[in-house]
Amino acid sequence: MPQDVSEPAFVSALTTEHLASQTARSAVITEQVGRAMLYMGAVSSALITFGFVGRAGDLTPFIATVLPALFVLGEFTFVAMVRNAMESIWLLHHVRRIRQHYRRFGPDALAFFHPRDDDRHLEATMATFGLRAAPLQGLFTGASTIAAVNMILAGVGIGLAGAELGAPVGLAVAIGIPVAIVLFWLHIAYQQRRFAHLDTSSSEG
Repeated sequence: MPQDVSEPAFVSALTTEHLASQTARSAVITEQVGRAMLYMGAVSSALITFGFVGRAGDLTPFIATVLPALFVLGEFTFVAMVRNAMESIWLLHHVRRIRQHYRRFGPDALAFFHPRDDDRHLEATMATFGLRAAPLQGLFTGASTIAAVNMILAGVGIGLAGAELGAPVGLAVAIGIPVAIVLFWLHIAYQQRRFAHLDTSSSEG
């Protein structure tokens, strides 16, 4: 710290940065929730529409317009939620670095701010984002949930399209299910690859 900067001024600036980072992370999480709600609301509306269209017997307009639009919206939502998760993780590491400085305030501070190698808040958050050793942890992120719903829609759309084209129902289902599973795992692989390349070194100091 430069000699012309007093300790109280530095602590004040550090506290302001802490608050700004926490606020930014809250905004990122709010955006994630909003995107997920928008997508799931669109899916719910489409299912209600499907109930009415199914009674008419002609599913071609629904398959040709609504399902592709939902799929595209789902892809945009998935990519955005992965990006938001990465930003949230970076901000969390930035806040963690600030909290480590708070440990220097004296013995009493040690009871409130965990050391870097025993940060339980960070551990819980990393597990939520699927960044821990458990192989299936990546299945429980917000982005993977959106991917699962979207791939189910993709599989159903492919199955309905095949049935409308005259394929037997069994064959249409046999094609739709593997396609949905393969696409889902491709999305999980993309998510984990993005997380693996997340650079938090600048925030760790």
